[in-house]
Amino acid sequence: MSHVQTPSQSLPDWTGRLSEHALACAGAYPSEQARRLRELRELLASAPDAAARLGSNVPEPAIFAAMLRAEAWESAALSLLGDDAGYMLSRGPAGRHMASVMLPGRPEESTATADTAALALAAALAMALQDGPLRYGDMGDAASPTPMRLN
Repeated sequence: MSHVQTPSQSLPDWTGRLSEHALACAGAYPSEQARRLRELRELLASAPDAAARLGSNVPEPAIFAAMLRAEAWESAALSLLGDDAGYMLSRGPAGRHMASVMLPGRPEESTATADTAALALAAALAMALQDGPLRYGDMGDAASPTPMRLN
């Protein structure tokens, strides 16, 4: 079950905070994982409306905190994705992690790199949520409800 707080900000303010958060995750040190993941969960919980965070999840605070205490960074990051979100994780030979996230109603995936898989996934999710979902017909046939594929 998700725990969502009452929104206290406008959509432009919220998406601006998501943008800042994505940059912060991409440049964060591994020791900052708990802080960045906690911040993203709080951002999701404070979304102006449920449609703004479509494809994401707001885990129960106690369960999320337990994952962070256990240093289960990847599990905590994955718990922020909704059941209808797609993702891919990879790691290059130099140790840099890359994550791609595809959310429902978005025309393409969002990709980010970071020092850890959890930070890359958090950055990619924040980036993906910055653009509101397309509605059928917004872009003609390009926005048809055809399932997307992560590359």
